[in-house]
Amino acid sequence: MPTVISVRASLLIVTIVAGLPGCSDPAAPPPPPPVLMAAAVPASNGQTSAAGTTLSSPLGVQVQSDDAPKSGVTVTWQASAGSIVPASSLTDAAGLATATWTLGPLPGVMTASATVAGAQGSPVAFRATALPSVLVTAAAATGSDQTGVVGTVLSQPLRVQALSDGAPKAGITISWSTAAGSLAPMESVTDTSGIAETTWTLSKISGVRTASASILGAPGSPVTFSATALAGPAAAMDALVGGGQTSPANRNDLSKLIGIVMDRFGNGVTGQRVTWTVESGPVAFLTRMDTTDGVGRTIALVEPTGAEGPAMVRAALPGGTLSVTFPLTILPREYDVILDRNVFRSVQNGTRGPAVDTIPFGDTMTWTLDPFDYDRHRLVSVGSPSFEDKEFTYANPSTVSVRFTKPGTYRYADFYYPENRGVIVVR
Repeated sequence: MPTVISVRASLLIVTIVAGLPGCSDPAAPPPPPPVLMAAAVPASNGQTSAAGTTLSSPLGVQVQSDDAPKSGVTVTWQASAGSIVPASSLTDAAGLATATWTLGPLPGVMTASATVAGAQGSPVAFRATALPSVLVTAAAATGSDQTGVVGTVLSQPLRVQALSDGAPKAGITISWSTAAGSLAPMESVTDTSGIAETTWTLSKISGVRTASASILGAPGSPVTFSATALAGPAAAMDALVGGGQTSPANRNDLSKLIGIVMDRFGNGVTGQRVTWTVESGPVAFLTRMDTTDGVGRTIALVEPTGAEGPAMVRAALPGGTLSVTFPLTILPREYDVILDRNVFRSVQNGTRGPAVDTIPFGDTMTWTLDPFDYDRHRLVSVGSPSFEDKEFTYANPSTVSVRFTKPGTYRYADFYYPENRGVIVVR
């Protein structure tokens, strides 16, 4: 009897296992195949070029399988006119296949197609417009490289010639453009000689400027023209830099005086005659420019003549119709020595190690410590005649001064660096 019970238990286990879910059903339908889609790359469709020429952008087809890029798919190309290379191509890892289309020899609208077997959207259609095969060239007496005054019309028109198979082509529309001034007309049509022209009014800004003529898609297009816009007559003067300067009477701390001559649009006038004069005050010219430079500037350099007081320098156009003035102030004489890297240096004459200066009695000498020197320094008188010692502080800048009321030769040094010396001759 135990044996019978064991067999029944085994049969029950087999029955339960056979009834578990997940077993294949021979009547269930197979899964649907992936959906293949083909579409044109937008930028490659609707292009324009001259008849018989290759489009600037290749034709492109994007192939996807269930919305994911599909590689290794064959795309077959055909054109209604012209030729496409290659005749077939495979999609890359991004699902993209491309081909180059050379348009047919006759102008007009042409079509092409890309076929992907089994793909929705196939065949993919493309369209291109072939323009007349016209060569645009610069005609004789084009009007390029002219020179004119800003804001005026150039004396010669700009001209181009359209050729078809080497012969003049009438009825071709030429588009003109410039960023410097204006062109009239902006479009013109070639005549029986294939010539089209426009007039160029220069802008208000001087310099070399350009304009262009073009036929959409035509070889040789665009044709570029250049012109030099010159400043107009002098209409204004201005002082750029230099006015309001000061300098001690015994040295020249004055920088350049710079004026500018301009036309009515503010362009610098080149080659304009300018007269410089000292109207008043204790200054004299070192250098001066009699004509303006390439940007309309005129420059002079003056120096004190020894006295103190206000001064006025003037730059004027011939006849005095336009002028500009530079006020200056010449200060009382100053005498300075710089303590630079532990060496005394005369500001007046550049002498150093020792610095040697000559000053009138009753005047004051000033010593200035280099602002980046953080050592201790003391000015001490050496020998006779003498003056009171002076200690430099940590002020920035640190200065000490001595007024000399008696003639004589005074010698001095730095107490902490006694090898650094100087001499003052008081007369």
